[in-house]
Amino acid sequence: MDLIDPKVLDRIGSYALLSRSVVEGYISGLHRSMFHGFGTEFVQYRNYVPGDDLKYLDWKVYARTKKFCSKVFREETNMNCRIIVDCSTSMSYKGNKSKLSKLQYASVISACLAYMISRQGDKVGFYAYGDKIQCAIPPGSRQRHLQEIFSKLNTLKPEGSGNHRECLTKISEGFKGRGVVIFISDMMEGEEEIIRFMKSARFSHNDCILFQVLDNDEVEFPFDKNIRFVGMEDKEELITAPQLIRENYLAEIGAYLEEVKMSCQKNGIDYNLQNTSHELDYVLSAYLNRRQELH
Repeated sequence: MDLIDPKVLDRIGSYALLSRSVVEGYISGLHRSMFHGFGTEFVQYRNYVPGDDLKYLDWKVYARTKKFCSKVFREETNMNCRIIVDCSTSMSYKGNKSKLSKLQYASVISACLAYMISRQGDKVGFYAYGDKIQCAIPPGSRQRHLQEIFSKLNTLKPEGSGNHRECLTKISEGFKGRGVVIFISDMMEGEEEIIRFMKSARFSHNDCILFQVLDNDEVEFPFDKNIRFVGMEDKEELITAPQLIRENYLAEIGAYLEEVKMSCQKNGIDYNLQNTSHELDYVLSAYLNRRQELH
């Protein structure tokens, strides 16, 4: 893929994207599973969650503590990882301080993660949509499969305001089993639909990760001269002096980002805010290192 910097792959290549959730599988690999079969071993107890198999409830623990606890078993297994990219028009923005547009930045993140996931022996799928689904590649692990994802990443185009509900419903129809769902979006439109989709994936016992990608202009509002703002999706225009609105803008964008973060935390979604002016090799390696330390 043209947008991949080899230095990025070198820096993150030693990390494994370990799933924090239990995942199903039959093949020996890096990840924990609750798939009950030959060779599984008891690991720990965890609080019962509606939908858990009742046969794993420990009634002796309940008799002592009056709390429902499920037994957790361990088995090494591979996982399915699905990467989803929002290609709505707002993702085309690129400020003066950024080398890449938000969509290009999201594409590089996708390519790096797909490369790493495939390299560690797991299956990776890729999906992208704007007003319609642009790409839907189900999880696979062969080299040709990875090259197909890279090829599709080079053809992504920002379009429309994002038909989030319909497209995400269609994408989710092909999901089978547990795994990891990685969503990359600026969350400027359709945030409620995206969070609802991720919440549903979490309910199906997937490990969910959200990368909110924003341009430095959107985060810091560095404008200092009278400027005309044009909406990228609704085309509305506003001519103003930045110094008159900067304080209110920064307060509102800060409150919005905190709202997205808290919504993710509430629903068990791993939230990551990315600024397109930051170098990706350090951003990804720091994130993956922190994630691996959680295990």
